[in-house]
Amino acid sequence: MSSSRFFHVIFIFTALFAMVSCHKVPPRAATVGGQRNAQAILVERTLKEADSRIKTLKGLAEAVLVDKENSRQTDLAIVISRPNKIRADAVDTLADVWAAAGTDGKRLWLWLPQKEKLYRGAATPRNLKRLAAFDWEISELSSIVSGLVPGARNAELDEVEENKKTHYVFRDQPIHLFVDPKTKNPVRLIRYKEPENTIQYEVEFGDYQTMGDASFPYDIEVTFPERDCSFYLRYKEVRLNAPVDASLFKPEEVWRKQTVEIDKKD
Repeated sequence: MSSSRFFHVIFIFTALFAMVSCHKVPPRAATVGGQRNAQAILVERTLKEADSRIKTLKGLAEAVLVDKENSRQTDLAIVISRPNKIRADAVDTLADVWAAAGTDGKRLWLWLPQKEKLYRGAATPRNLKRLAAFDWEISELSSIVSGLVPGARNAELDEVEENKKTHYVFRDQPIHLFVDPKTKNPVRLIRYKEPENTIQYEVEFGDYQTMGDASFPYDIEVTFPERDCSFYLRYKEVRLNAPVDASLFKPEEVWRKQTVEIDKKD
């Protein structure tokens, strides 16, 4: 497997998602009207409370990447310090790390122990897309793997289908959100590209479990329809808001036998 392919596998593993048994047909376009009513404001408040509640995450998860006809499964040790610090170590059956990837918000990096090689570059959407082939922001990845809705902190919602209490649309972003009508927990998110109005990615959250006074989705699934790819993350263990050492996201001083810069001058 090529080095860029390794980065594709590991870094994207961090962004996986939960399958829901009933899969609705997505809206054809992002621009669907709605009403900013009491239900929309209630869901909005729920999203913001969840977003403010989670600062850090430490977890162990089973991850599955499906890329067209190919698939790969591994265990991941995940550490997140929101909004833009992420690390994922891929662990084999002997608990040995066979690859690790992450970002401190400024640099992306991939460490391959067998090759004793560190790949790194600026943490830009362009480099993330170059290495992982997907078009999204680091903060989106961080939020989704933390079981949260990207952009929730500043969200303003409209209810699309009045009285159904399940389907909402962001006012300032091309995002549709479906929630559980009782708990208001997100179960599905669809983000569109503009101006094409094609689906950029879909996220599904499931198996919510109580953690303190809140709920956390242990199953997370993400799908990129245009790439024919999907990622599934099943958390086995989760710790929220535990202290996180910032050095975990800056491995250069430890892994510097051979460094490869991925930035290119175009």
